[in-house]
Amino acid sequence: MSYGLETSLTGGYHEAHMTRLLPRAFVLSLSLAVVGVPCSAQDRDSLLSSILMTEDSRARGLDALDPLMVALNSPDPAIVQRAVRALGRLEHAPLVRSIEPFLSAESADVRQEAANALGQAVSHGDPSSVRTALITALATEPNPAVRGTIAQTLGRLRYPDTAHVREVELTLLRATRVATGASAADASVPTLLGVVKGLEALTRIHRGHPLADATVERLETLARYGREPLGAAEAGSDGPAIVRLRRLSTGTLATAGRLRGGVRTQVLGDFDVEVRRLAVRALATDSAPDRERVLGRSLSDPSPQVRYETLRILGAQSTGSDSCDPVLPMTADSSPHVRLLAIDVLAAGCRTTARVVDSLVAWINLLEPAARVWETSWHGPSHALVALARVAPHRAASHVARFAAHRNRLVRVYAARAAGQVPVTDMLERLAFDEDDNVRTEAITHLSGLRGHEVDSIYIAALARPDYQLLIAAARALDGSPSPRAVPALLRTLARVTSERRMTSRDTRVALLDRIAALEGAGATGPLLTYLEDFDPVIANTVAEYLAAWTGQPYRAAPRRLPHAPPPSLAELAQLAESRAVMHMRGGGTIVMRLFPEEAPTNAARFARLARAGYFDGLTFHRVVPNFVVQGGSPGANEYMGDGPYTRDELGLRSHARGTVGLSTRGRDTGDAQLFINLVDNVRLDHNYTIFAEVVSGMEVVDAMLEGATMERMIVLPRGFAPKS
Repeated sequence: MSYGLETSLTGGYHEAHMTRLLPRAFVLSLSLAVVGVPCSAQDRDSLLSSILMTEDSRARGLDALDPLMVALNSPDPAIVQRAVRALGRLEHAPLVRSIEPFLSAESADVRQEAANALGQAVSHGDPSSVRTALITALATEPNPAVRGTIAQTLGRLRYPDTAHVREVELTLLRATRVATGASAADASVPTLLGVVKGLEALTRIHRGHPLADATVERLETLARYGREPLGAAEAGSDGPAIVRLRRLSTGTLATAGRLRGGVRTQVLGDFDVEVRRLAVRALATDSAPDRERVLGRSLSDPSPQVRYETLRILGAQSTGSDSCDPVLPMTADSSPHVRLLAIDVLAAGCRTTARVVDSLVAWINLLEPAARVWETSWHGPSHALVALARVAPHRAASHVARFAAHRNRLVRVYAARAAGQVPVTDMLERLAFDEDDNVRTEAITHLSGLRGHEVDSIYIAALARPDYQLLIAAARALDGSPSPRAVPALLRTLARVTSERRMTSRDTRVALLDRIAALEGAGATGPLLTYLEDFDPVIANTVAEYLAAWTGQPYRAAPRRLPHAPPPSLAELAQLAESRAVMHMRGGGTIVMRLFPEEAPTNAARFARLARAGYFDGLTFHRVVPNFVVQGGSPGANEYMGDGPYTRDELGLRSHARGTVGLSTRGRDTGDAQLFINLVDNVRLDHNYTIFAEVVSGMEVVDAMLEGATMERMIVLPRGFAPKS
């Protein structure tokens, strides 16, 4: 199906106008597409390359959209699909007029992409322009998978009033009834999965909206759908989807606070670990009389994920009573994640007793003097030190020095954390000059609260360091500083970091600018003028706003952007589609990942390029959150140090299921090559974080990771080459 150019952004494009503006390479493709003549392989590759280039450059300027408008008229559904996806990824509401007609395309793949693209286009604004079109399309769409995507898109939009929320809820409720037959074999599982994803997002985003009783009843039915282990419903190709359906339904009921009675009992006994975990999560807000009994039973669940979730709820209670007595035995659990959380819970939610203190001291005494970052022997003692500093600071004080002198930098981070709790300010002052900048950051953060501006010289000294996170901490600590040295040091640091010309310095430079503005005000006008032409538009605009506020005169940002790196070639992407990324962990264990170069070409290609260059070798997973994600790949082992240029988000139809590999960001289009691996199905991350790979073997290695787990080596192998252990 081909659409004329009148469906474009402005509604007024003309072929002659586009032909005049387009590069010569696209003119033939345009003429062939409009008359429905199949393009040659060369023309097809030109169109695909132009789509990638336009999307990668974020189509700055109206004329930059021309290649996408050409591609929309291609007779090749695959090209149209990618063009529609690219329009959605621009997240520009006026492009709805270009996308909406493709809800009626002949190709189901194009229709599915159009539904998702409409949601992406209005993700930052009023969804009214697409709501009616999606509801209409849902009623007439014949393809189950497309219906599911339409339903999911309807549910994830942010509606301005309760009437629209209710309308969408009832629309989704009707869709579940249409999709379900008398048995699993008669049901449209792809539609049901999309509908319940929509209900999950609707419930999560609009938390003040109470679900109708009929919706709750439907979700209760779906939470038990095909739950017999290895039954006929699970044996076919829809088996994994049916399990996900139960997970989503259970999670939605838990979010809504409506998981009750017999349904709760049944899902707590489900054979799927994730269903049970989500059912336990509902107990956090449950007031049923049997709540404590159910929590106690869940502490002995065979799955460490369920036991961890139960402990997390107990820790969140913070009762200060003896109700945490069952926690002490969990410090000897077979799972290291459960053990560490149990140690934390002893300090967070339990009344301090001799048994608690003795248990923590026993853990502290297990610290080995030579424990390395990637080993697991230091985690328990370090967590115990911080816990003891909270419940018995006088007992912890005598242990801090031993931890502060440890060769493992992460142990020293925990020593600084404990010193801030005790507090031991002289130890914090020493750790503020540690060789590791993460230790310095922890020490300065606590010193700021304990000593304030008495030690401004320490914060100013930290401004000479290279780590971006440390610079942010130092800038924050100088808030309200009376030191005459503060502003000159901040200006020097801003100039030095700017000279590095790294987009990943944005958060750090904004923190420096904010502190300069607060301390110096209009006196900084002269030194900041040059930043109106900064390479980062965010910095240039921030400076323009400050200057205008100080002087009462308008200032115009004129950023001089860094050269844009070319996107990967089609040949490179084709090669990556057949490759595997292999992560060898220090201490043993191998994780094999399949890349998604068609869905996330820019980020998959950068990951492979950096892996081949040895960038990831020796880097750690600095963030480990059980039942959520593990995150790593930072040269500084923190959130703020990464590969210099930013890459764009490449959001798509794929969900953040367990084992998918995503791109860590701090806002749109701020990828710095840090990655995360989903430990569970994290649907709340869908449409917000890029997925560029998935783990195909070695998830047991991922599950076992603790903070500081180290990537010994990352390699990329052609498909068919077996990784060496």
